[in-house]
Amino acid sequence: MDYSKYDFDQLIERITELEVLNKQMLKEKEQETRLDFAWFGNLGNWYWNRKTNTVTCNHLKITTLGYTMDEIPKKLTHHFFTEKLHPDDYEKTMQAMTLHLQGKASVYEIEYRIQAKDKSWKWFYDRGSITQRDNEGNPELLSGIVFDITARKEEELALKKVNESIYIDELTRSTNKRTFKEKAVKLIKEKNCSYAFIVLDIDNFKLINDIFSYEGGDCLLKHIANTLFQHIKEHEVFGRIVGDKFYLLLDYLSENELESRMKKITKDILVFKFDHNSSFNMVVSSGIYVVKDRTISIDTISDRASLAAKMIKGRYESACFFYNDDIRSRIVNDNEIENEMHEALKNKEFKIFLQPKFDFKTEKIVGAEALIRWQHPRKGIIEPNVFIPLFEKNGFVTKIDLYVFEEICKKQKEWEDEGRKPLIISVNMSRLHLNNPAYVSTLESMTEKYDISPEIIELELTESTFSENLEHAFDVTRRLHNIGFRLAIDDFGSAYSSFNMLKDIFIDVVKIDREFFNEIASTIRGKKIVKSIVKMAKDLAIETVAEGVETKAQVEFLRKIGCDMAQGFYYAKPMPISDFVALLDQEA
Repeated sequence: MDYSKYDFDQLIERITELEVLNKQMLKEKEQETRLDFAWFGNLGNWYWNRKTNTVTCNHLKITTLGYTMDEIPKKLTHHFFTEKLHPDDYEKTMQAMTLHLQGKASVYEIEYRIQAKDKSWKWFYDRGSITQRDNEGNPELLSGIVFDITARKEEELALKKVNESIYIDELTRSTNKRTFKEKAVKLIKEKNCSYAFIVLDIDNFKLINDIFSYEGGDCLLKHIANTLFQHIKEHEVFGRIVGDKFYLLLDYLSENELESRMKKITKDILVFKFDHNSSFNMVVSSGIYVVKDRTISIDTISDRASLAAKMIKGRYESACFFYNDDIRSRIVNDNEIENEMHEALKNKEFKIFLQPKFDFKTEKIVGAEALIRWQHPRKGIIEPNVFIPLFEKNGFVTKIDLYVFEEICKKQKEWEDEGRKPLIISVNMSRLHLNNPAYVSTLESMTEKYDISPEIIELELTESTFSENLEHAFDVTRRLHNIGFRLAIDDFGSAYSSFNMLKDIFIDVVKIDREFFNEIASTIRGKKIVKSIVKMAKDLAIETVAEGVETKAQVEFLRKIGCDMAQGFYYAKPMPISDFVALLDQEA
């Protein structure tokens, strides 16, 4: 049958028929056999056995990508395809499968790009569902169809260019980015009044989609748009720009008046309930730039409002923030850092410091954390809190992490050759590495290059690493752990902690967030939290490290509750590697 004559709705109907057909395949071998029947046109099908981690598919997806069947592994796994996903499509594709496996979506359905053998990108429409579960109800077998939609996507892109006159955001029916900019520029230029430009969005909107599905997220976006419609006056404008980001151009009378108005808008947005009177703590952030110079471009204005919004991200409560000269100074400083960071890495201006970890029982050094300082040729030592947040934003942190990792591998080999007793050194790793399919193999290759055991390297992952694509994060940590690396969760308790999460991930060490220790001396709450974390970790055979230990009272409390290790100024500050070695020799 020629599927090329089907329109999209007819194709969906045919897909549904195929799902029914797949559900009738009762036995594993029967399913695998039936995958060999011929297909015509651009439609093919696949079968995934999660128990054996094998994928069976007909020739379509292989040959469309330019490979022959002889070029694919004998045991074909889903990694053969996921490693070739377009970086912009990887996360949403993995999330679509995760939502279905978790029962949050009735089917797995997604459009994505895969790189072909000739480095071109092919578009696919992929749809499937769970066809068999094990005795405990866990998904075991999945099957579905795949459709080559490259030609259709190319037509859509061409049509998009032709239809640039479309001005309305389809979901919220508000103005889109282009329309907003045009109207805002006209108002600023023609109206004899003062304006403020606001960037408004929801903190951790992706988490909302994960918890309440994309349908829940869309309902929230519509509610925000309806709320803004009610608050917008004549000669003002707002629009949905992308995702959960909205731009507003409002009259500006005074800072107090505008702040009061934004509080009312925020309050009306926060009345939204997802389902069953959910108590989800939604946070609205608003960055404000008062337009004083009408000659500044609308893009510069929006950038400054966005920078103001970033100043209040992560506060866990709704707020608004006005752009000021301090932010301008920070921008100048950030630009200087970004202009110099590549040369600084090339010139080895980034220096490794080690902060010892002490055993609470013996008070002997049992390891250290590798930290980084920037030895700037003009400014001297630059602390990491100045440049690491920027590196996280621009992605350069991944290069820094790998640089530190390799330097520690070199040092571990040097110590081994000197006959020193191996010590576990921990290296911080950004969650951005999870987007790199070659991340695990890169670390493994580096330990092989220097001929050291992965077991003397500990990788510290922030808790937020597990707040997004959980299944992918679990998979990466499992592979790292299987190689032999020790894994630690840094700042545990600082973000979206789930104590239950610890039983599912491959973690050797929990580092308790230093913020809890700020409360220990004066509150019972802090002590109870820390004590619960330590007890839970011991029950799971996970070691605990208290970071930020600064007082004798903290030491006595942590030793009493059975915390394993301490790291902090009470024992030792971060120090150059040579000083760390001297401290070890002195202790010996």
